[in-house]
This record gives sequence, structure tokens and C-alpha cells, in this order.
Amino acid sequence: VNPLTAADVYQYDAQKKVDGLYTSLSFGFDDTYFAEGTFRRDRSSALPADNNTYNYYSVSGSIILSNLIKSDEITFAKLRLNHAVVGNATDPYNVFRAYTINPVRNGAASASNPSRLPNKDLKAEETTENEIGLEMNLLNGRLGFDFSLYEKTTNHLLTSLDVSPSTGFSGIVTNAGSIRNKGFEALLRATPIVSDNFKWNVTLNYNTYESEILSLGNNATGEAVQYLNLMSPQGGVQIGGQVGEPFGVIRGHVHVRDANGAKVLKVRTSGSGADAYQYAHYQRTSNSDKVIGDINPDWTGSIRNSFTYMNFDLSFLIDIQQGGDFFSLDTWYGYGTGAYDRSVGVNHLGNDIRLTIPNGGGKLLDGVILPEEAVITNGVANVTGNQNTNIMGKYDNYLNPEGWTSVGATHEMHVHDASFVKLRELKLGYNFPSNLIENSPFNSASIAFVGRNLWIIHKNALYTDPESGIGAGNRQGYQTGAYPAVKTYGLNLKFTF
Repeated sequence: VNPLTAADVYQYDAQKKVDGLYTSLSFGFDDTYFAEGTFRRDRSSALPADNNTYNYYSVSGSIILSNLIKSDEITFAKLRLNHAVVGNATDPYNVFRAYTINPVRNGAASASNPSRLPNKDLKAEETTENEIGLEMNLLNGRLGFDFSLYEKTTNHLLTSLDVSPSTGFSGIVTNAGSIRNKGFEALLRATPIVSDNFKWNVTLNYNTYESEILSLGNNATGEAVQYLNLMSPQGGVQIGGQVGEPFGVIRGHVHVRDANGAKVLKVRTSGSGADAYQYAHYQRTSNSDKVIGDINPDWTGSIRNSFTYMNFDLSFLIDIQQGGDFFSLDTWYGYGTGAYDRSVGVNHLGNDIRLTIPNGGGKLLDGVILPEEAVITNGVANVTGNQNTNIMGKYDNYLNPEGWTSVGATHEMHVHDASFVKLRELKLGYNFPSNLIENSPFNSASIAFVGRNLWIIHKNALYTDPESGIGAGNRQGYQTGAYPAVKTYGLNLKFTF
């Protein structure tokens, strides 16, 4: 209609249509035994026309154990088993080439071929999940829990793989490989105190999660792909996955270590003649493909306490994450440029570390110095080194041993633990009694003060909120330009008619 301007060109518009046929059957016997099955066939406009349908189904069963086990303590109990297969189609413009419209330059409009090679053989990916769970309520509802184990495998994974630029494209969208996730989920509910005017409820949640890449398909030459790079952000690290590893492993430089695992220092000489002096920095591996972190936490959990006294209610939620890693570009550059407190202070001699080494400055680095005959293989020396006792690291300029420079840090030093304990939410509310609103148009009315992200109770990452990152999905485990943690406060008014 008209040439696109620079403001228009980043807008995106696409149409995708999915229609489906769905059926389900349910069976129940003696109010105790239940079974259900579903079947669905979808058709997606984003898939090739001759292969644009995909089928999936689910089967589930449950037994009400409390009908079979007569006990005054067991209020309700149910055992459930589920098996489900779910299909998922791709996004538009992955099957045929579609021009990329460029902004107008010098009055001329233009278009270009896409950088990713479309694939006329795409098919829907398929996820299979199995779950077994047990749910129980005890002591007339005063205590309850819900446990479940699950395993989920996704095949024909829709993935963008890199290809050689000599093909005219930088990548191809294909059905590449499979990934398996498994975990355990637990929910515990309790009411420790109940009286006429007071009630206390506690809810605990606990989750574990493991992922493993089973395969990554084949590349354009038919060879099996062993590694998929999800992100190569600034700083030189990679975040991706290798067959047999979890999804979301961080790779980069690591310390060279001696036979006992101690960090190895490299000693250099600066200046000449009477002005010459030695300084030390950490020695790192020549390649940056070493595993230095995993974005996946060991477990997550939460604790919610709710208190009710007459017409008042108070609740707070504590969120917990144990484990998980992220690479910080902020510390990668910040340590070298002096933006953090670690670049100031005094050394073991009592001198300002920002002075030059000949003037008593610098910092004594913890590490060992290898003998000349040492041989380093794959980042590990064949001998032990001698503990450094007198050679300082430079801290009088950006070429210090903790920043990004060639005589600076390893990526390993800037991978931080993402564990935290947070006061996620605090709520204080009041429910107006019926006699106060009986002449109003409302059936009920309440007011509540709500605060969120009020307190980082504990964290292992220095300087930053461990949840502050650049995104989600494939763009996790990387932090740059992190803002300070933000608290929010709100006032909720609720009326029913």
C-alpha cells in the first residue's frame, strides 16, 4: 500500500488458523472407579498443506480410596493415573519463504529473503506425559496433601538450527530431536488452629524438575547434532544444550587448575630494567566450551500462611528457590571498570589496592604457580603448583584479574547462584459485616492492602536480584543491566452485587 517507514517495519502481522475435532468418553462405577478418554484431531494452516493434521489423545483413571478404606481419620483419598499425548504446530512463515520488508532508505522501498530457510517437511511436535498422583484429606479437612510424579517427553521438537552461511541462510526450522522432563510435585495443606473467631491455614508447595536432551536430530549433511546453542550473548558465554545434558547449560572459560584442583596463576613482567616488576592473573582455558552452570534449580517451593480473625484476614507468601545459575555481564564488566566494592580497599600490606604494585598496591591472589616443566591438558596440569605468597594482581586500572580483559577473569568467576528466599506477597484485608452494607446495593464488600516482592530474605548472588534477567524460555540464565528489585503496593476494593 505504501513504503514502510523505520517505525512501521518492526510491526508484525500474521494469521494462523487451527480447527479441531474432539471427542471424550467417561465411565464411572460404584462412585469409586472412574476412567476417561479423549481424542482430538487438529489441522493447522501453519503446516504444509499435505501434512497439516495431527492427532493426540489422553487416558486417565482414578480410584476413590476413601470408599474402600473405612477410617475416621481419612476424609477423602484418591489415586489417579494419567497418560496424555498433546500435539503442537509451528508458527506462521516457517514452511514457505516470505519476504522481509525493509524500511525506506533514500526514498526507495525494498524487500529481502528471510535469513532462516523454511522447511516444507515440517510436522507438529508431540509431547507424551505420564503422571501418577495421590490426594488425601485427613481429620475432617484439617490436614491434606497432593503428591504427583510425572515424566514428559517431547518428540519432533520444533527447533531453529544453525546452518553454514554459504547456503545463503543462517538457520533452518526443523523437527530436531527430543527432550525429556521429569519431576515431583507436593502440596501440603494444614489448619493448625480453628476457633470461633480465629483460623490459621498453612499451605506448603515443593517441586523438583529435571530435564535431559535425548537427541537433536540431524544437520543439513545428515550428521547427528550433538549440541544446540540457544543463545550467544555478549560476554562470550553460550547457553544451550548437549545430548545427555539438561536443557539450559551455561558454557564458557574456566580456571586452569593444578593436580590438586587449585587455581593456576600466570605470572607476567611489566616494565623493563630497574622499573620492571611482576604481577599475576588467573590462567584460563583457551576454549570457552566448558560447562560452568545450569539454569535449572534443584527445587522450588513456597509457604503460605493465612490468618482470619473475625472480619480481618492476614496472609503472606514466601517463595523459595534452591540452585540454578546465571551469568552476569554486569559483574563481568563491572569488576574490571571499578563499579563494585571489590576494586577498593586495602591489601594484606595495609596499602590501597588501587596503587601500582611498585608502590605497594595490588591484591595477593589466591592460587598456585606451576613449575616450568608442567604440562596442561584440557585445563588441568599434571603436577601441583606452589602457593602464591608474594606476587600481586593489578588493581590500578581496568586490566585487573577479575574483569573481562585478556589478563582478567574466567567466565566461571561470573556465574552466580540463583537461590533465594523472598517475601513474595503480604495481604491485610477487612470484610465489611453484613449489617454495615444491608442498606447498600452490595451483597458483600471488602478492602485489602497488598504488597508484593517486599523482602529478599536470603540470596547467594551478590549485588543483584537473582530473578532479574533478560527473559524467559530459551533466554534464561543471563543477566545484564539488571535493575534493582522493585516492590509494589496496592489497594484492592471488592464488591459483589
